[in-house]
Amino acid sequence: MYFTAFTALPFFGVSQIIFQQVDLYLHSTLITVFLVVGSAMLFRAYRQHAIASRRLGVGSSFSGRTGKSLTNEMNERKFTIVTLLVSGILILCILPNTVILYVWAYKKRDDQPDCSDLASVVFLTELILFVKVSLDAFIYAWRLPRYRRSLKLVITCRSNQVTSEATELRTRENVSFQQRNLEIVE
Repeated sequence: MYFTAFTALPFFGVSQIIFQQVDLYLHSTLITVFLVVGSAMLFRAYRQHAIASRRLGVGSSFSGRTGKSLTNEMNERKFTIVTLLVSGILILCILPNTVILYVWAYKKRDDQPDCSDLASVVFLTELILFVKVSLDAFIYAWRLPRYRRSLKLVITCRSNQVTSEATELRTRENVSFQQRNLEIVE
């Protein structure tokens, strides 16, 4: 709703230059700053958790935990690493775009009709952002095994074939148990 209202501002008489500057400051710059600060906070929290885990000793941080609790913690760590990786790549892709948009905003004037080189650079930096977003699924698949399996199913157009690891393990254990019982009976 906000972006629809914001995009409609030029139709209500707001100057195009003011509209573009507010868009640059509020959306490109402020959101990038929030992303950098949020990523730094996440990295700091992850590092503190890793240091605390090391202080407890190798393996002792997991003592007394059930297998499910340990699995959940490992999944959380993997997901945190993927989140940091994806946000770091996003920051690296956004910064050139933001810099070029500032150059575009302050260099382009009515007395300079030909800014085709700058327009090409803006187009290229925006294209890099689109490529980055499309590669996110493959980054998740590279780092997270469950996501990898799901992505394989989607790419191969299979459906309803996702089974949990626990179900597969219980099925294997049940088959083994039944085979042992058959051998005892015979």
